[in-house]
Amino acid sequence: MGGGVGGSDVAFVGGAGGAATGGSSSASRIPDSRIFPQEVWQRVEPEMRPERGRVLIARPSGMAALERAFLGHALYAVIIGQPRTKVTPEALAAAVEFECGILSSQMTVEVTGPPFHFFLRFHSVEDCTRVVYASEQLRCGGSRIGFQRWSSWSRGKSSQLPYKTTLSLEGLPEEAWDEDTVNLLLTGVDGELVDMLPSTDKWLLHCTAWLRNPSDVPKVLTVSVPAPALQPWKPDSDDENAHSPPRPLSPTDRRCIDYTVIMHVKEVIDRGPLLTEGLADEFLPDEGVDLTRKHTFATWRGKIDGTSPGTNGKA
Repeated sequence: MGGGVGGSDVAFVGGAGGAATGGSSSASRIPDSRIFPQEVWQRVEPEMRPERGRVLIARPSGMAALERAFLGHALYAVIIGQPRTKVTPEALAAAVEFECGILSSQMTVEVTGPPFHFFLRFHSVEDCTRVVYASEQLRCGGSRIGFQRWSSWSRGKSSQLPYKTTLSLEGLPEEAWDEDTVNLLLTGVDGELVDMLPSTDKWLLHCTAWLRNPSDVPKVLTVSVPAPALQPWKPDSDDENAHSPPRPLSPTDRRCIDYTVIMHVKEVIDRGPLLTEGLADEFLPDEGVDLTRKHTFATWRGKIDGTSPGTNGKA
């Protein structure tokens, strides 16, 4: 990790800062003045977008590596009160160096988003701990600075994937039969892969997963995969007159390959509330009773769940 500061033009005195971004060369060739009078809305206008959404992301190896790098080496800093002068990453690094004796080359200070103001990383665990002990004693810009250790929980809150479920995936392409890809698919239905189970053929991929709500798993899922890059052209023969095809123009979209995947839900371990209709409270189990039960469903190859049995055996 190299030392340094970032975002020095950002102040926390009655305003916020941001970073400029550049467009692609193809986008820059489209004139801003191009409009069509027939169009009454512009795609992605704020009024057209949902207010909130929810997405589950996988925990890839890169994320785990960053967590290991931050643990014990990273802090959040918060400006307490209104500073008399602008607090910048450079100013905070200088204050840490003066107060704690840590060279600015041994730390990185960057602007971060609310509820914090700065994100600090240190070369050594000892330096990081020394700054924690200076929390609310160190001053910068006339204000006290509070420090707290970085944690994966610092910005989030707890939630659960409560339902352990056994599924069979039918129609997934053979090149997608690996744990990382299957986990990506399951995150699309609010789930996380537990284990890929042994399969006797390439018709069905069996797995177990944690799901937020198995009732939300679609019976049929369209899985879009970005198309692979074009391979170098090679002639199909030794014909010396064969010519390579012309180079394609700059793309105007990203091509994908769509796969139709039947999602068979075979078994669910359910610890949630009973799904009842119009039942008086006196007929319901007492509070605190263990409601764990197992739901098992018959699923069939080539048939959507809930339809008639198929002739190709169980899924």
